Amino acid sequence: MSTATAVRQVVATEAKLVWRDPAGVFLPLALPGLIIVMSGLTAEEGGVDGTGIPAASAIGIPNGFATIVAILALVNMPSFLASYRSEGVLRRLAVTPARPSWVLLGQVSVNAVLGIVGTILSLVVVATAFELVPPRLLFWTVLAALLTTAAMYGIGLVLAALVPSSSSATAVGLVVFLGMLTLGGGTVPPDVLPGVLTEIGRVLPFGAGTQAMQSAWLGDVPEARDLLTLAATAVVPTLVATRVFRWK
Repeated sequence: MSTATAVRQVVATEAKLVWRDPAGVFLPLALPGLIIVMSGLTAEEGGVDGTGIPAASAIGIPNGFATIVAILALVNMPSFLASYRSEGVLRRLAVTPARPSWVLLGQVSVNAVLGIVGTILSLVVVATAFELVPPRLLFWTVLAALLTTAAMYGIGLVLAALVPSSSSATAVGLVVFLGMLTLGGGTVPPDVLPGVLTEIGRVLPFGAGTQAMQSAWLGDVPEARDLLTLAATAVVPTLVATRVFRWK
């Protein structure tokens, strides 16, 4: 069997395992739509800041996208990797021609597909229920989205490296996810939070990512501090995870 065929089989197996976890599939697909609807229902006359761009597009889509990535990176992936390690799956792979890194590739591939599907569903919700207006600065929007994804997965890798079991990984991941969601403006506007909490939310990937994407959507280049925050969160936790992660 060729390496390419073996990798495809691992990816297919990972997809089946993820599909058997209804919550892991349902949350990243359904919750962003709810957040977008909430944003659309609080629409401002004349659009966000008088730009003519409705809140469902400029605020809802960035928040929805960040929610999808956060669930996949902070809850789903650490839970699966922790269960594989605690159950000895990775240890058994070490004595076969298969490589544990293929499992990582399978997880990333499956999560990427779920993320794409969730994003498409979010766009459909906006186009159907509200008004879909494309971002004014597409390049900066895409860059902010990619940096947000990398930052979320950097933290997710640290969780996968440090948390010993699937149940604890799910619990810790949900706490981290809900904390980021609340402080970053995913549930309430950031300006209604106390100043200190607003600043904390802004330096977390959810807050920095949504702010950067929203700015680009409205036609403003994202602030350098948001982009640098995302880049640092993508690099530093990933480096930490590579040093502390153990397959056994």
